[in-house]
Amino acid sequence: MKLFGSYDFFMSSGEGYFILHEVSIRLASNDDVSALRELARAAYQQYAAAEGSEPEPMKADYSTLVSLRNTWLVEHRDVIIGLLVLEPHTDYLLLDNIAVAESVRGKIGRAHV
Repeated sequence: MKLFGSYDFFMSSGEGYFILHEVSIRLASNDDVSALRELARAAYQQYAAAEGSEPEPMKADYSTLVSLRNTWLVEHRDVIIGLLVLEPHTDYLLLDNIAVAESVRGKIGRAHV
């Protein structure tokens, strides 16, 4: 399931902006679990080195999170470039984890449909 279809994202190249086409957001599936783990490990590795221990997103059970249907992926042309873990509560929604692939980290700006 894709959320709102595809997006265009503005990306910074250091010398200006360009548009990254064909970006979509969808619920993660069991087929994505390995990629989720890899993305989280890569995104949080710098904090593990600085803190001397792995942050919770590196240790998360992504199989369980996917089965709870609260893990979303951001894809560009079928390549996962980001993840969101949302935790619904009675009166609020907690953004528990957000991780972005190094290739787009610090470069994605606002999106437009």
